[in-house]
Amino acid sequence: MNFKGLLGGLTILCGLSVACFAREDSQGPHRGLMQAPPLIIDESTALVNSTEYAQAQLTSALLNETIATVILLVHVTIDDIHFSAPLPTINRTVSIAGNCDTTDSKCVIDGQGLHRLFTVDGPAGRLRLTNLYLTGGFSAANASTLFVTGGASGELVDCEVRGGLAGAGGGRRLLEAGAPWGEAQHGGGEGGGIGCLVNGTLTLQDSLLVNNSANRGGAVAAVGASCTVHLLRVRLESNRADLGGGVFLGDGAAGAMEGGAAGGV
Repeated sequence: MNFKGLLGGLTILCGLSVACFAREDSQGPHRGLMQAPPLIIDESTALVNSTEYAQAQLTSALLNETIATVILLVHVTIDDIHFSAPLPTINRTVSIAGNCDTTDSKCVIDGQGLHRLFTVDGPAGRLRLTNLYLTGGFSAANASTLFVTGGASGELVDCEVRGGLAGAGGGRRLLEAGAPWGEAQHGGGEGGGIGCLVNGTLTLQDSLLVNNSANRGGAVAAVGASCTVHLLRVRLESNRADLGGGVFLGDGAAGAMEGGAAGGV
């Protein structure tokens, strides 16, 4: 069954062919997802517009290799009831932009302390995040919100990254105890919010990173001689780590900061 209609003067086409995820009785890392394909507004652009099935729509769009741009019109909450895995690893060029009708205009992607939000891997992996509020990411190892490796690149523009925790075990305990993110303890990994390992590029512009936590690099960490971090008009506030409460660069990683303000514990 296909759907065709109009939205803002654009023709909308949506068919079951774009619902490329498994049903509950299927096998694989994304089994259990509700069938809710995103609206396709052209061959390479998808809308996430279902409040009830936002995560399923976003997952479907990321699994569809023809989609290069995803526009969020609703908030996305990571839900372990229907999802047995985080969002798919990104290994191609994808842009995700928020366009929610809220007071601060930012769409929320909330990991609820369950999973890392985004992983970008491989030389073809290019992820650009714009106008998003990214919160509650968790990784037992490194980078709770955005992790790039294998020659990939990640870019944040006009985003807020808050309450991410990298390190074994910490995220769920903080959430269950009802403590504010980043206050009770810090994680044992690297890059509480954003991280690069071995080889990759991170670019943050006009963004805010607050209350993220790790062992090294409370907000941002880059480890490896082929990792590069660029911060342009970025504010780092109340991030926590044993080494580099704001930013940690290790094993020859390079970084530059222009404008903004850095702070951490």
